[in-house]
Amino acid sequence: LLSLLLNSLHALDKLDRPPALVKAAFELRCLCLAGYGPLSVEWEDSGMDRVDGATEAAAFVRKVDFKKSEIKFDDAISNG
Repeated sequence: LLSLLLNSLHALDKLDRPPALVKAAFELRCLCLAGYGPLSVEWEDSGMDRVDGATEAAAFVRKVDFKKSEIKFDDAISNG
């Protein structure tokens, strides 16, 4: 956690990264360290407004009750 914090401060100070981007990356990495993994939702509809699509996708995902995986992401990828 300390290295994550230090890297985030470095990104803000020396790399001049946008604070909102660094904050989002920091929060996501903290969640991953706590055992939560990201859920990615993709849709293929070039005619749909991006914000409307994201709002609709988020509402759908919140309704679904996912069973927690017993396999870590890196293990699943390395085992094919």
